[in-house]
Amino acid sequence: MRCSIVIPVHNGQRWIRAAVDSALAQVFVASDGLPELYEVIVRDNASTDCTLEALADIEDKRLRVVPSTKLLNGSHSEIKLGIVESFQAAFDLAKTPFVTVMGCDDLLDPDYLSSVMREFDSDEVAMVSCRPRFIDGDGAPYVNPQDTRTHIPMPPILPREELKRVLRYGNMHFGINTYRRRAHIELGGFDPKTGWLLDWDIYLRILDRYEIRIIDRELCSLCLRMDCMSALQMAQIPEQHRYYNYVRRRAFAPSRNLKLAIATPFYMSQEYSHYGESLIHTCHMLTRAGVEWELLRVNGDSYVDRAKNTLIANFLDTDCTDLLLIDSDEQWHPAAVSRLLQHPEEIVAAAYPFKNKWNSFAGNPLIQTENGISSYMGHELSDGSCLLEAYNVAGGFLRMKRSAIERFADHYWQDVYVDDCAWPGRDGRIYTEFFNCAVINHQRYGEDANFSRRMRDIGTKLWIDPNITITHYGVKGWEGNLHQHILKPAEELAKIDTERKQMAEIHEKLKAAA
Repeated sequence: MRCSIVIPVHNGQRWIRAAVDSALAQVFVASDGLPELYEVIVRDNASTDCTLEALADIEDKRLRVVPSTKLLNGSHSEIKLGIVESFQAAFDLAKTPFVTVMGCDDLLDPDYLSSVMREFDSDEVAMVSCRPRFIDGDGAPYVNPQDTRTHIPMPPILPREELKRVLRYGNMHFGINTYRRRAHIELGGFDPKTGWLLDWDIYLRILDRYEIRIIDRELCSLCLRMDCMSALQMAQIPEQHRYYNYVRRRAFAPSRNLKLAIATPFYMSQEYSHYGESLIHTCHMLTRAGVEWELLRVNGDSYVDRAKNTLIANFLDTDCTDLLLIDSDEQWHPAAVSRLLQHPEEIVAAAYPFKNKWNSFAGNPLIQTENGISSYMGHELSDGSCLLEAYNVAGGFLRMKRSAIERFADHYWQDVYVDDCAWPGRDGRIYTEFFNCAVINHQRYGEDANFSRRMRDIGTKLWIDPNITITHYGVKGWEGNLHQHILKPAEELAKIDTERKQMAEIHEKLKAAA
């Protein structure tokens, strides 16, 4: 006997009989044309309805029904396992080389088993699946365009590595799966930490070592009910995101070398020409330095906090190690980016002048007072300036390492939301609320200040490199360097600013004359 069909069930009285009947109705023919023996195993998971009674009159030696495990304290109570543990317990009952795992409300076509077993023609194939059709709880075709589950795509038929890349962004609608038992055991089985994303996780782990074959034909029916585990309820969204993050981080490690994502939100899809010029020179500098990079953009989102959260979500979907948020109304020298990348600290920002508010910079260094003398906190850099520890940092020129971003998401795991308007084509996507405005004790915090506050609350230090010159554009450009600003009095800064403007005018006249 080569194959077992296992069915974990909890309170499946309404559907279990049809599922078992479809499993027992397989026309399983071996290569020599003779019928081949297989078994069907139903493992109950502390059902409180009449699930087992629904199968009591089936007289078929191929069927084995396994009741729940009793508690060891002598009571009649049964141990109810979690979703993953229930599936693994059912799988472990099979001792055959190949194991089909199906839901208690799903159905197999009669030729399912014969079709999938023909695909196991190599030891490199660890799983075979098929295309599903969808049914409701009554077994009728399920058609509901408002159900986001029906919008989840089917997996394409691709080579192993390409299929894994496609699965990077989330699960897809596989049909009922049959596994090579030896490979499943070798991979550690279903992981309890993955929750109801156990199937997405096992697909990714299989694809690390083995092939997955997909038969491009409908061979099963999957039941879509509003009370089953595939129907995500609003209260389950935070837990879903935790499972998602766990699976993704294990399956897709970031680049071993520095790889930078430069991310910018564009209001009304516009950028200042100075921004574009700075970006071109920066990308050229990174390429010459051998640093991999990619650009992330959100166009036309008037909610800057949502746009930044979307950019971070897109960054986490890449293999980049560092994220650099830059506003579209700024100008900088490529050396500014180089300086930020050289700091080992997890979060380092540049400080830039506010528009229409000369002598004020975005970002606030921490100040300590000792013996009545106030001073900045930080450590000296090789150019004579200091890296300053910050109370808050501005999100307009901010470099963050992936480790800090993931730690924030893990700590504030319940602060997540779904917004289908945030990114086209990613309906149902869950976002961590990294940036948001808040009012605390009657004090309003902008999205950058609130992000800084929450980062500091979990023990992540913030830093400002003050010796970076940024020009911030509005009706004109405001250029500033916090290091120079700290060292010089306001009168001298005003004089320097006047001289810069005069030199700029002379430069323009010389260009015109040439």
